[in-house]
Amino acid sequence: MNFCTNTRTIRLLTFISLLLAYQYQQTLAQVPTSRYWQLYDELHPVDDHNPRRLNGAVAMYKNEIIAAKYGTAYVYSLADNGTWQTTALEPTGDKNSAYGFAVAIHGNYAIVGAHADYQQEYNPGQAFILERNAKKQWQFKVRLEAPVPKIKDEFGYAVAISDNYAVVGAPGRDGGAAYVYQRNKNGQWGLQKAVLPLDSLHYSERFGHSVAITSSGSQIIVGNPNQNDERGVAYIFTRDNRWQQTYKLLPSDPQRHDSFGWSVTITEQQVLIGAPQMRFRTGKAYIFKRQKLTNWAEQAILSPPDGYPNDFFGYSVAMSERWAVIGAAWAKFEYSPDFLRSGGAAYVFQRKGDIWRLRDKLFPSEFLANGQFGRSVGIANNFIAVGHKGYSIHQRPIAVFKNSLENTISPQRNRLITTSMVHKEVKVFPNPVIHTLIIQQTLNAPNHMGYSITNQQGKQVITTLGQFQDSQLKIPVKHLKPGVYFLRLTNSPEVYRFVKK
Repeated sequence: MNFCTNTRTIRLLTFISLLLAYQYQQTLAQVPTSRYWQLYDELHPVDDHNPRRLNGAVAMYKNEIIAAKYGTAYVYSLADNGTWQTTALEPTGDKNSAYGFAVAIHGNYAIVGAHADYQQEYNPGQAFILERNAKKQWQFKVRLEAPVPKIKDEFGYAVAISDNYAVVGAPGRDGGAAYVYQRNKNGQWGLQKAVLPLDSLHYSERFGHSVAITSSGSQIIVGNPNQNDERGVAYIFTRDNRWQQTYKLLPSDPQRHDSFGWSVTITEQQVLIGAPQMRFRTGKAYIFKRQKLTNWAEQAILSPPDGYPNDFFGYSVAMSERWAVIGAAWAKFEYSPDFLRSGGAAYVFQRKGDIWRLRDKLFPSEFLANGQFGRSVGIANNFIAVGHKGYSIHQRPIAVFKNSLENTISPQRNRLITTSMVHKEVKVFPNPVIHTLIIQQTLNAPNHMGYSITNQQGKQVITTLGQFQDSQLKIPVKHLKPGVYFLRLTNSPEVYRFVKK
């Protein structure tokens, strides 16, 4: 009797798993992949000897990316030849082991947060401002601390900077706090004000968990995801001789444990706020539009069509005037009857008028379980940077995507990793692929082309001559085992890397 009952239970669980797998694959079909944004490059620290400590923190300003691992921060500057020049940012004097947990950059100024010390249990946290001098060299400027440091303040958990103002969050301090620092005419930084909301803070809240500032330095936003049973809230403060709260942002559909305000970003006219724990941690994001000088109205609620519990969509956010990037650090990239693989993803939405539409879902070149791709995101000048944690010396923890409408060629000459990257009028897609890989010759397509496919062990699994029809050559790959493969075309030095699911 027990044997029969157990057998029926196993069959039922197997059926449910297969049904969930089917439903998940159906939702994937609703998600566009790399239609607008193509992988441009993947970056890693030049002196990286301990990749396990990469924390995935990134931020952008114009053609520069600031990124960090615990203990070191780096600025990557885009050169005229399309490559990235790397500079390490090192403070003067002692720094704790969390240096690089949070980063921000604007013009010639960068700020690096160090909210704790993993070697010391009691550490209030610090933040460091670095400046680029007239010789284009980055140098340490000042170390910031809370006026009266307290144990476990987590000062430096979140940071933001403009030309003349810097904001540092300390969410562990008696319900949280945020501090605004100002650069004076002599170039010296000093505390201008500790900003607090008009609401009373409970000790369990985390005001200052996220912070952002406009490029003009006229407004800041501070998130408090633990307010009101973790429903969450975000506050806007405006600089008018002194900083004062001018608006309180709440979602139109608040629920307990949503964590609205976990991540925030602000432009002069728009605000983007993440709520990654909404709906069993599937997550949502909210866009607010500025109506008047100090009034804001909810414009859109963004959610992934393929969202799944524990994806944490909204874990990180970034936006420009027309684009919004939202990280889902534990998004699923594969479903099997046995387990869900959580590697992370970043979703890109585009605004047309007042309507926001999903345009892309971005992945790293190498899928990594628990890699937390999308842990942080940045956007500027038609580039998107996505940070994730690396676990091997071969992985590059910063993925850079470029708007494909700009027709810019990737500096990585030997790799085609995204769904469709243009190189010498050749497109190879989709990537990842399930059934059929397509080679599209956009100009002067030949009648036939030879090609070969090699697996990671260097063994050729396919080598043949294919025929073009309507400028496309279709390669059946359904029979290949899941994994990474390399496509080579006859009379071409290029190697195209793709993933078979």
